[in-house]
Formats: sequence, structure tokens, C-alpha cells
Amino acid sequence: MSTHYDKEEEEEEQHNLTVFEAGLALLSTIIGGGIAGLPYAIYHAGIPLGVILNVAVASTCLYTGSLYLKVKDLSPTYVESLYELGFVTMGSASIYLISVLIMILGLGGLLIYLMIFGDISASLAQELYGENVENIFTSRTIYVISLGALLLPICLKKKVAEMKCVSIILFLAISIFVLLFMIQLCKKGPMQNDDESFRDYILVTLNMELITSFNIIVFSYVYHHILFPTMNSLGANKSTATTKQASCIAISLALPIYLTFAILSIYTFGSSIEASVLTNVGREHNAFS
Repeated sequence: MSTHYDKEEEEEEQHNLTVFEAGLALLSTIIGGGIAGLPYAIYHAGIPLGVILNVAVASTCLYTGSLYLKVKDLSPTYVESLYELGFVTMGSASIYLISVLIMILGLGGLLIYLMIFGDISASLAQELYGENVENIFTSRTIYVISLGALLLPICLKKKVAEMKCVSIILFLAISIFVLLFMIQLCKKGPMQNDDESFRDYILVTLNMELITSFNIIVFSYVYHHILFPTMNSLGANKSTATTKQASCIAISLALPIYLTFAILSIYTFGSSIEASVLTNVGREHNAFS
């Protein structure tokens, strides 16, 4: 009997995350929310102000994440989820409120990225078949359904630790993607940028796009809904201190990735940059197509 329990404990330990892996898990949540829209946001805010806003929002999100952990430690009873924390502090109604907000955040983000992936894939297929050809492969539907089917097993995972390979793959993929942007800009220049001057990239214009930019930046660093599941996946290393370390790792990696990618995108696509820069990438005819 003891052997059986020992094996279960050993398997459980193997599925636990290290602090760095937990940081990558949080990073995958952060990056997924803002990689497409942040170049548009920084362009309309102006690069200097955009950088300042990113640093301020990243620091604020890191601080508010630590407040969650502080409240958890101050709780009169043991809690290990956002729902339990809400129940202790605000009553049972908070469970439903938190669930609805997380559902909107999760489903909204998922639908947006499925549509973006479908549009890019369909545009690439359209280039292969020709502009006047319409078939199942030039429509985004088949790509949305296919990607959704591929993601379904991952969505059904119960623990963050079971998805650590996804976090590592995402981190490597984004690093390679940013590297390709750098290589293209250094070797070929901003081939898709027809702007005569880059001066507008540093100017701040007081309009609705500036407000939209701030909203996008705030959304881009949200990770609090996955904070407690990530903490619980640390196993024997689970503590407030290690979770804060993981949060610092995630924000410290996300900030330079975001800023590098956004600024490269601005100088590559210029004023033609779309609300989702992945739409511009899908139209790219050299390095990415």
C-alpha cells in the first residue's frame, strides 16, 4: 500500500512546476493577451509614451498580483483559488461574478485569436490559389475549426503543470518570431512601410485611439486569473515568495518581448499597422509568407 502512495507522490512531484516553469506559464497567459494589439497601441500613443505606459502597467500588474497573495496570507481560513478568496472577502455572490468575468476574458480572447489565425491562414491560401479562386481553404472557417480541435485536449487539462510544454513552446516560438522581425528589419529594411518620415512615431495625439491604446496595454499584462492555479502547481515549492518570483520572471520577460516586437512592427509596417499586427504579417510577401 505504501508503495502505491509513494508512486502517486512521485508522479505528482514530476508534474510540478519549477519557479522558472511557473514564470513561463504566467508568461504564456500574458503574451497571449497582447502580442497582436500592442504594436497598434504603442503606435497611436507614440513610442516614448507607449514605453512609459507599458512599464507603468507592468509594474502595477506585478504589484496587484502581490496584493492577491498578501490577502491570501491574511485570510482567516486557508484558500487556494480566486473563487475561495472572493468567497471569504465578499461572500458567495463573488464566486459568480468572478466566474462570469473569467469566462468573458477567456472566451473573448480565444475567439479573437481563432479569428485572427483563420484570417491569416485564409489569406495565405488565397495567395497560393489566386485572387479570384474561392474554396474551403480560402475561407477562415476550416482553419478556426481545425485549430479549435487541436486546442481542445489542452483546454481540458486540469492543472497548469500539465501544460508546461505548451508554455515552453510558446516562449520559443515568440522568441523566433521576434528574431525574424529583427533580421528582416536589419537586412531588408521596412519593406512594407511607405511613410516618408518616422517623426510621427514619437508624437502623442489626443484622440480616441489614445484611449484605446491605454485599454489594450492594460489588457496585455493581465495574468491574475491564472495566479492561484500556477501557485498550486509549484508543489513542494508552493509559497507566496516563489509565486512572486514566478510573477517577476513572467513580467520581466513579457515587457522586453512586447516592446521589442511592438517597435519592430511599427517601423516595419508604419501607419498602415492594423489593430491586430498579425493581419499585417499575414499580408507580408517576403520573410513570413
